[in-house]
Amino acid sequence: MAEVILSTEDITVLGGPSSINVDVDFGPAGVRGSQIFIGEGDPNDPATVIGQDDIKVLDLYINIKAGIDYLYVYQYVTENGIQTWKPFFDLIPNTKSVNSLATFTAGATTINVPINQIVPSDLVATIGASSFNVQATIQNSLPVALAIEVGTPSGTGSARALPITVRGADLSGSTWTALTGSKTVHLLITVV
Repeated sequence: MAEVILSTEDITVLGGPSSINVDVDFGPAGVRGSQIFIGEGDPNDPATVIGQDDIKVLDLYINIKAGIDYLYVYQYVTENGIQTWKPFFDLIPNTKSVNSLATFTAGATTINVPINQIVPSDLVATIGASSFNVQATIQNSLPVALAIEVGTPSGTGSARALPITVRGADLSGSTWTALTGSKTVHLLITVV
């Protein structure tokens, strides 16, 4: 059986403050997190104006200049002891839309699209025709049947191009006729 040490019906609480004040301070400023900057052009190019002097490692930069690296995101990193902007990712990855005024002869035309406008520059030399998915439509007043052939890339360096041959015929009444003359070809090219 348990032994009772204290037996009372009243409890009295003594002491303690009637109120507590807590002073809140923001404290010292810490190291800022990463920032996202925008500018027109490659951030490694001395002519590109970023508009900030306080650039830190892991900051991001978005190129808004229309051209090859449009909407490409760079990250400021330390590489081999040197701080540099390194290409990070594309906001619109590996996709290219082209509206091309093409001349059809005997139902066919070939459009050459620079590969560096579709994939990052380090992949231009290694990517082949089987890596591309091409969809096409032709602006025409009559119904059109078409076929697309993606050829073997030609050229070197930044001049390397993807030849896309479009063959088409339009339907007039019950007769199919090979396309001739100038037609606007809409291409959507993605990397698979």
